[in-house]
Amino acid sequence: MSVIPSGFGQANIVFSGGSLPTGAEVTLGFENTVPQTAAACATAIRAAWATHILDQQVTAITLDHVLVKLGPNATGPSAISVSGVTGSINSAGTSPAQALLVRKHTALGGRRHRGRMYVPGFYEGNFNSAGAADSTWLATMQTSFNDFYAAMITAGVDLTLLHADGVISPTTITSLEVEVTMGTQRRRQRR
Repeated sequence: MSVIPSGFGQANIVFSGGSLPTGAEVTLGFENTVPQTAAACATAIRAAWATHILDQQVTAITLDHVLVKLGPNATGPSAISVSGVTGSINSAGTSPAQALLVRKHTALGGRRHRGRMYVPGFYEGNFNSAGAADSTWLATMQTSFNDFYAAMITAGVDLTLLHADGVISPTTITSLEVEVTMGTQRRRQRR
């Protein structure tokens, strides 16, 4: 579990739908730079995702809601911003265990200062049989994540890496990089 210091927060972007029978989540840490309420942060993140990423996701998934928890862990407020909007690409998408892998880069080195997120719900025709993304689509997705990153800064919700060790301060994310090869998560397989 990540430690959320005062002035920071964690967002869980929650997906559901036919393409994700057990659901899926993307987790992001952030610094509440303005500062603003948990509800305002959740709404800003939901709106930015819906504007910049959801139009590339398939109709078989739904951006269900965004849950935000502000720090500190024990006493910070939380809020949910409900969406219920589906993706725009008319397809069932990849299997639940396959996702677009996006790296979270920081200015610091070492394993503890980098992260990743597995983003579900993309058209499987964007990937070849080896799991590599089509170069044109990959460039489109990189632009989408660059725009999402910029929208977060504009909203006063600067993306950060949160750490399980409370001694380590959150690390500012300097960029989001879309990987060429899709990522897989066995935990998303049906049992």
